[in-house]
Amino acid sequence: MSPQHFHRHYAPLKRPPHRSGNPYFRSRAADRVAMSRVKNTASRLPFKFWVYLFTIILVLCGTGWALFFSPFFIISQVDVTGTDEVRAREVEDMLWQQTDESRFYALSQNRLPLFDSSNLQSRILERYNLEKVNIRKKLPNSITIELTEKKPVAVWFEMDTYYIVDEQGYMLRIIPGAIADLPIIYNNAHPQYNEQSKQF
Repeated sequence: MSPQHFHRHYAPLKRPPHRSGNPYFRSRAADRVAMSRVKNTASRLPFKFWVYLFTIILVLCGTGWALFFSPFFIISQVDVTGTDEVRAREVEDMLWQQTDESRFYALSQNRLPLFDSSNLQSRILERYNLEKVNIRKKLPNSITIELTEKKPVAVWFEMDTYYIVDEQGYMLRIIPGAIADLPIIYNNAHPQYNEQSKQF
């Protein structure tokens, strides 16, 4: 018998329908199904939806650029009211110094929307003995600071210096001389003014 009668023919093995490989990764077929679902969902959305979405994105981007990067809102005018010229100039200098500082670690406070009014208010109250500090931002680039001083009751004189004091004995400010409408208290003994508490 010829050897060729004993030769067997084997059919080629078929590739399994599923994707072989790492079972922790999605198959390509699953990715194509997910993408087709997204495309089908997007195709069913009306044209007005895409117009509104594009408009909202443009408005948000334009507003963000105008507030944070445009020179239109850079602070250029400061008005301080309710106090004398010397203190008003000192408060204004405090504001300009704060505009050189950053906020949110990267953005400068020289733009009106980014300026921290509460921080400046706290600094002013720490430095001066005032009744109230009101800070208002006015678009596009101005700030108004209104100081309300405590009511003075007397002039305290010690160490060749005149101080205006309130009813609790706190120093309101230093003045060059006596004031006609206020009584003068002369301290010829040891100095009593406490620099830390600003009180006599």
